[in-house]
Amino acid sequence: MNQPDSPQLDQLLDYHLGLLEGEQAEQIRCEIASHEPSARQSRNVSAWLGLLDSYETPPPPARFVDRIVGGVTQASPLRIAEAVSSLPPSSEGGVSRRPLLTLRELLALAACIILFIGVAVPSVSRHHSRRQQMACASNLGSIYRGLSQYATTFNNMMPQTAGFFPGGNWLGSARPPVSPMANSRNRYMLVRLRFVRPKHFICAGMPYARPMDAERTARFDDFPAPENCSFDSQNVAGPTLPLGSVPGMPVFADRNPLFDGSKLDSNQPYESNSRSHDGGRGQNVLCADGRVMWTTSPVFGPDGDNIWQIEGVSSYTGTECPQYPKDAFIIP
Repeated sequence: MNQPDSPQLDQLLDYHLGLLEGEQAEQIRCEIASHEPSARQSRNVSAWLGLLDSYETPPPPARFVDRIVGGVTQASPLRIAEAVSSLPPSSEGGVSRRPLLTLRELLALAACIILFIGVAVPSVSRHHSRRQQMACASNLGSIYRGLSQYATTFNNMMPQTAGFFPGGNWLGSARPPVSPMANSRNRYMLVRLRFVRPKHFICAGMPYARPMDAERTARFDDFPAPENCSFDSQNVAGPTLPLGSVPGMPVFADRNPLFDGSKLDSNQPYESNSRSHDGGRGQNVLCADGRVMWTTSPVFGPDGDNIWQIEGVSSYTGTECPQYPKDAFIIP
């Protein structure tokens, strides 16, 4: 079985420094326990941090802080601006043309601004992206709890609308006599039957996503608008297995990047990541055993296939479906 991508170095650093919480920390813990390359990298990070902990820094000089504060207090203040009326007149009768800041002071100020932009801004951006990733994973976890309740009620199977049949056109651009059968109607069953709240179908990384009105779910048989559902799900038109029977089987994920509405976007490379997070940094994948995994490649699952496509198929009519029970095919 192919393993999902190993954790990035910054994720392992955050994990060992105790900066990760909840599902993300558990995800890294499971990956380290089950994947030897990840475990080896984790041991290396732990050894590096151990070396830093063992290094004894010399104590600061006596009254070090008091000396710094005293020096700042006694220094003459930096003159940024003065009232025009307080400036001495020039020989021409106007205000003084002497600059308020020297060239050295301007260079120092510019260096401080560049340092702030180079250090603080990327850190804030990365922290914001990680929070969106964790919020997205949390919503997928809520969807799994609804899936489990649905499976308990309906013979341990994935959601499937009444009258759904193999061969229906899931792209929504069917030619007669093929009937349109949107795959999103299947996952909408979780909302319509109130197993999952509409807000849990929203990915925090998608700026235009918004949940549908929870009071109107019974009026529809599908999500009213694309922005009401940020996730795609397994095509259940083909052979399926009871929920949880194959632990690593992907059942939900961030939006498939290869399909633009009802059309295949042929400009996207075969191994494209979902555009839900930073335009293609990776995707959250919900497995049939309830784990939410972050992977930077769509090659994932028990058979290590691409979750966005059927192997060997490059042109889609909308009638394609998984060929065997463990064939992952996450579609709109």
